[in-house]
Amino acid sequence: MGCTQEQLPDYGYYPSGKPNEYLVYDSQSDLRDSESVPLSVSIHDYFLREVKPHLGESWTDLDKTKSAMKSVLTSISTSTSRCVPLRK
Repeated sequence: MGCTQEQLPDYGYYPSGKPNEYLVYDSQSDLRDSESVPLSVSIHDYFLREVKPHLGESWTDLDKTKSAMKSVLTSISTSTSRCVPLRK
C-alpha cells in the first residue's frame, strides 16, 4: 500500500486491537465527496492538509481514487485513433 502502519486510518483501515487485524467501515454515499488535487501534490499530503483538519473521521478510498493524467491519456489515445485529415 506504500504507507506506514500509523497512516492506515487515513486510508480507511482502523486497528481492531488484535495484531495485523483492521476494521474497515462502509462509507455512506451521501457523505462521500471528491477533491481535485494538483498532479504536483501527493494525494496523502493534500488530504492531511486540506481535508483531515475539517473532517477528522474521513479517509481516502484508494479504490475510488482516479488520476486525471490517466483520463487525459485515455482521451488523447481515443481521439488520435480517429484522426481525419484537415485538408484534402
